[in-house]
Amino acid sequence: MSERTAQLQELLFDPTSSLLTAELEALRLAAPVAEYSVKGDPRKPPGDSPRYKDLLATRSELEAVQGSMFNPYDIHAECEGPGRVALIRKMSPHGTSEMTVMAQEGHDGQAVTSLFGFAPEVRSVFCGVGAAFGEFSETRGLYPVVSYTFDPDTKDRKSAQSVKTYHMQLTARSPEELDGMAQASRPLGEYASNVERRQLIDESSIVYSLVLHDYFTAHPVGSLQSIPPFSADNCSNVRFRIGDRWSDIQTDEFDQNIRTIHDAMTKIYTDFSNAAMSGETGNWERPDMSTAKASNYIDNLAWMQADTKAIFQHYILGLRVKHLQRVESLKKLGLTAHAYPLAGLCYGTAINRNTDGELMLSIRPQQFVETGGTGLQYIDPTGAHVKMARGSGMYDQDELAAKAAFEKECAVYIVQSV
Repeated sequence: MSERTAQLQELLFDPTSSLLTAELEALRLAAPVAEYSVKGDPRKPPGDSPRYKDLLATRSELEAVQGSMFNPYDIHAECEGPGRVALIRKMSPHGTSEMTVMAQEGHDGQAVTSLFGFAPEVRSVFCGVGAAFGEFSETRGLYPVVSYTFDPDTKDRKSAQSVKTYHMQLTARSPEELDGMAQASRPLGEYASNVERRQLIDESSIVYSLVLHDYFTAHPVGSLQSIPPFSADNCSNVRFRIGDRWSDIQTDEFDQNIRTIHDAMTKIYTDFSNAAMSGETGNWERPDMSTAKASNYIDNLAWMQADTKAIFQHYILGLRVKHLQRVESLKKLGLTAHAYPLAGLCYGTAINRNTDGELMLSIRPQQFVETGGTGLQYIDPTGAHVKMARGSGMYDQDELAAKAAFEKECAVYIVQSV
């Protein structure tokens, strides 16, 4: 960062101000975080296979996905049945042992941006794939995480999920990877840059998670009990205990529960927007927000606790809505992700084991951070939020051989299990 850029940042943003109350900000700054370098995959499909970004310039989202990702070279295997779900090579890796899961059917001609846009039988296949991946990985001494992101509307600034068509990510960490993440972790407060801090733990994630905890305490989701940020460990977002077996994510009850959570989050966001925001969402265009209307709306929520209301209102008052009109300046300074919100509701989901052996459902809402549910996760064995720094060098031939072997063996296991 140049000295001039640093000076302009200081003019735009008061480093002493915070979107969080003092107590919450102290917890945030003390939370361990890590940036972990991940190598790139040099393998390329043969011939002149089109790239997703190139196709997207002239085709629809779904057509771009179909033309670039559904090809014989990158598809490891297909699950017969609803959705014709494909296990696909992750072209821009988040780790050594992983794959992407996408439905080739069930779209009705347009991209399905949410798991809940698919028929129940297709959702069942996705969950079955995730459970089989978890089982396969753990029998090989690896630490699996099943994740996905919901961000259907952000198409201007770099979004948390560039590919809008729903896809599930399966990633398994080796003991060596986990050790490297733990070794790289340090308190968030040791990062000098406010921009970096927000990209590692977005304040909006903490605030909205507290809101969700209040809502799901007043409106329980089946057998799931919400766990608020920083209450059980260092995790900065809301989580739920699922069970202790991977098969627990294959039940009708779990399917209904995650659907209920998604619908509730959508309704909370929509109701707030209708009450406090005005204007359109478009290309570098976001609705304006009335702090007075927002405060009045929050005050009248019967299910929200008084402490959460105070935290939420503090957050609202700290937002610099004027920056919505300063897009070009933010672009030049590389600060869109620090001050310019994503378009609409966005959240990352991850399913992994905690240190007690319980499967956890992690829901991380976000407003500024650009990384999705796979690129930034709370990894329980490390006790830290870990952001993947992708493209740091390339896997060598021996590493690629091991990577390919995992992909082949895991794909066979999943297809046989689903």
